[in-house]
Amino acid sequence: MKSYAEKKYAENENPNRAKYTPLGNNCGTFARDVIAQDESVDNPTVGWPTPPNKSGTSVDANLIRWTEEITPGNEPATGRVFKQLHSLDSLGLKIDSLINHSKIKEIPDQSEIEGWRQGLDGTTYMIEYRTDSVYYFKWYWTPGAYQHIKEGVMVKQFIDSIMAIVETPQDQQQFTASIPFQCWTNGGISTACKVLTRTQLKKYRRERTEYRRAAHMQKPQ
Repeated sequence: MKSYAEKKYAENENPNRAKYTPLGNNCGTFARDVIAQDESVDNPTVGWPTPPNKSGTSVDANLIRWTEEITPGNEPATGRVFKQLHSLDSLGLKIDSLINHSKIKEIPDQSEIEGWRQGLDGTTYMIEYRTDSVYYFKWYWTPGAYQHIKEGVMVKQFIDSIMAIVETPQDQQQFTASIPFQCWTNGGISTACKVLTRTQLKKYRRERTEYRRAAHMQKPQ
């Protein structure tokens, strides 16, 4: 992991390096890719927040669902990411109140909490927060496994509460049904695939081939 991180850091001197994007190439994806170099460690899912915009009576809020395409076998990767953005402006004040009252911003990263360790399976939650003067990026592996630790209880309560506000089973089902890939992942070792007929398999394979060909033609020579 260290050698990979140092290699990516050295790319800062390359003017032709991949550009920063809020949804595809950022500090969150860097951390995820570093962790992915060790196959024995569960690769965390990266969630991308959108910056809050507050007025006297409202708070802008958005929910971004995403998934990355996984190609079967030895087929070259496409690098495609499917995203859906949903406005949660009607819930912005409720979300802002939960963030402020939960004290989630005061909880340190798991590496600074005694007794909290990174496991090999489970779910890792990443929390990124920024103001004009403060920035932090912290993660917590499977808070439900650390209910004997005060911070574990607080993190799990926050996650359960925020998910109850922004997510419903119907929303997730609708997103899953709209994923345009044969196979996909949200990070980690888990991959989901559709059950397809031979005709459908050929259709997906042809579409991926055409996409890679078009993407290659668009690259600067």
